[in-house]
Amino acid sequence: MTIRWLHLSDTHFREEELWDRRATLRALIAKVGELKAKGLAPDMVFVTGDIAWSGKAKEYEQATRFFHELNKVLELDPKDRWFLVPGNHDVDRSRITRSHRAIQAGLTDEKIVEETLRDPEAMRLLSTRLEAYYAFTADFLGAARALQPDGPWRTDVSEFSGVSVGILQLNSAWIAEGGKSDEANLLVGEAQVREALDATPDAFLRIALVHHPMRNLRDFDANRVESILATKGGAAFLLRGHLHLNRTKLQSSPIGNFFEIAAGTLYSDEANWPRGFHLAEIDLDKGEARIHLFRYSGEGNGFFAADNLTYENAPKGISKIKLPSAYRIAGKPRKRVGATSAAIRLRQRKPHSGKVSEVAREYDISLSFAGEERDYVERVAQALTQRGISVFYDRYEEANLWGKDLYQYLAEIYSKRARFCLIFASANYARKTWTSHELRSAQSHAINENREYILPARFDDTQIPGILSTTGYIDLRQKTPEKLADLVQAKLHASAADNEEPEIRNQAEHDALATIRLELDTLRRAIAPRQLSALAAADVLASLRKLPSERIAVVASETDEEAQDYAESIAAVFRNAGWDVETRTATHPSTIIGVEVVAFTGPGYPESPIPGLANEIAAMLNAAGIAARVARLRELPTFRARVFISVGKKPRRYP
Repeated sequence: MTIRWLHLSDTHFREEELWDRRATLRALIAKVGELKAKGLAPDMVFVTGDIAWSGKAKEYEQATRFFHELNKVLELDPKDRWFLVPGNHDVDRSRITRSHRAIQAGLTDEKIVEETLRDPEAMRLLSTRLEAYYAFTADFLGAARALQPDGPWRTDVSEFSGVSVGILQLNSAWIAEGGKSDEANLLVGEAQVREALDATPDAFLRIALVHHPMRNLRDFDANRVESILATKGGAAFLLRGHLHLNRTKLQSSPIGNFFEIAAGTLYSDEANWPRGFHLAEIDLDKGEARIHLFRYSGEGNGFFAADNLTYENAPKGISKIKLPSAYRIAGKPRKRVGATSAAIRLRQRKPHSGKVSEVAREYDISLSFAGEERDYVERVAQALTQRGISVFYDRYEEANLWGKDLYQYLAEIYSKRARFCLIFASANYARKTWTSHELRSAQSHAINENREYILPARFDDTQIPGILSTTGYIDLRQKTPEKLADLVQAKLHASAADNEEPEIRNQAEHDALATIRLELDTLRRAIAPRQLSALAAADVLASLRKLPSERIAVVASETDEEAQDYAESIAAVFRNAGWDVETRTATHPSTIIGVEVVAFTGPGYPESPIPGLANEIAAMLNAAGIAARVARLRELPTFRARVFISVGKKPRRYP
């Protein structure tokens, strides 16, 4: 049993360069074709950072074009078999602000680092430097595998002939700035590593990907990350880039070890850095790893050949590594991906055409829940998907929801297009507007069909209006997400057995249409938002209940029709919460990106609480993913509102 991977790093794509002008990249495609013809076809592709040169969107267009061209030879679905991590060159330095650096300066011990990694708002703020990279991963990797700004790392599990392999994609660039300031000053964070390992409890082999070597991390973090990876149950291999040299070495300690393998730079305009890559073969029957090192020569048309110059004892450019006995499968049962794994189990899929079908789809089950319970619900969605159950879960449907009338569309989903609706009841669920809408839609289905449809499960003892207290519940305080998924599967099987003519469901496009939710503010910090999503609106409504009802206005430039439409959607949310709202246009220049909350503090309101209220509204909007800022004006308004929300396009500079 042999597993192979292709390891690339430091491609450094620039906006002004076309990939096909680079002899190096053409030579790589040719060499991969040769290797494949010799029976050395990779099973996976690992790219360990610095894909772009300066983190700009245009640079990733070049990368995407080249990767797709390379993949014509590899024939490996990016949604299943490509794995990426960012590097410091994937950072857009122009997006780094003083507030970012203030947060970074305070990350002085592992406890503070963990608190920051688990703080969604802080991570979304710090992640603005990697926005173009996240958008690239969403486009190239697709569906459920793109990174999210509030948790910019991930773990996947693949299976090869019954052997499960965990791929830990760690982010060492989340506070990177590039240059000398990064030396011994970066962080991965213990929380990243432990979460990744916890997500792969049954993996036979674990491979960690990261861009930077351990020496680039702050001392306290380097020691923790290295020791955790080296412990029993840690990673067998750590693959990295950054230093532009092919390298293999054993990292050993009294508690364990792992093999660190670095890929050279695939492209650099600096002549003193040899360009290179490697292909690894992991022979689990023999307990041996063979690392094929390749180096580029610019002679003639340019070509890659075996790297005989890096190691004296690596004939034909092949470095052989004896694996610990734990990684030999001879005479051992092969561990498979267990049901308790929080990682997504990857499956072989047909290549995605890129076209999104408008065919109406039906689901085995739809999930209705409050955002506060998302962590548990997401594990349920993953477990259901692993069992072959089609599930409506908002993060799997983000692209399909985009632009639709969500009030009407979600009503149809919960009332017509699923066999069952799983309600995650809680105090949070009872007070949310959108969950109430989903429940009403589900109840109409149950009444019309006169059969079991709503499957309630509870996080606490809150009574949900419309669900009788005598209805059978599942108590989630006593059930893991995986156990709940087992119960759903049993319910579906029992339902199918009871129906002589089970309903037909169209799942042909399910995998292709699935996409993850990139957080709203990731896009809206770069362009003015033009639609208030259902999820953001629900968060806004929840926050408004805590504030006094005041008269406000939502104002858009009279020359900006898109801004006017967006202003109306924001006003509707406030009206639904019982606020006295007016919408109007004004002649002021369209100079605001996203949303500006303006409080009047002039003589007309000497005792006004409005400045504090404006701060609360702006914070609430930011938390919901709508870029907002606060401004104070001393002149009296020409209308009765005491707070107004201004919508426009360009950022205004404040004194």
